[in-house]
Amino acid sequence: MTNSQVHPQGWISLSIAPEHEARAKQIRTERDRQYGNIYTEATTDERWVGDLGEMAFNSWFKQGSSQKTENKAR
Repeated sequence: MTNSQVHPQGWISLSIAPEHEARAKQIRTERDRQYGNIYTEATTDERWVGDLGEMAFNSWFKQGSSQKTENKAR
């Protein structure tokens, strides 16, 4: 997940690779298998988007943290 941009309003936009979307869907499927899926509208079930959001935020946060550390070392 690269090409991040923090906007003046405080929100973050970044590019998401298709393989990350596929991984988020896989995570959701694994959780449903483990805990059960109580969501009966399978065709409109997009709970995996939350998993994708967590992955994207964690990636962005780690990238930003390492850049701040590198800048302080200079």
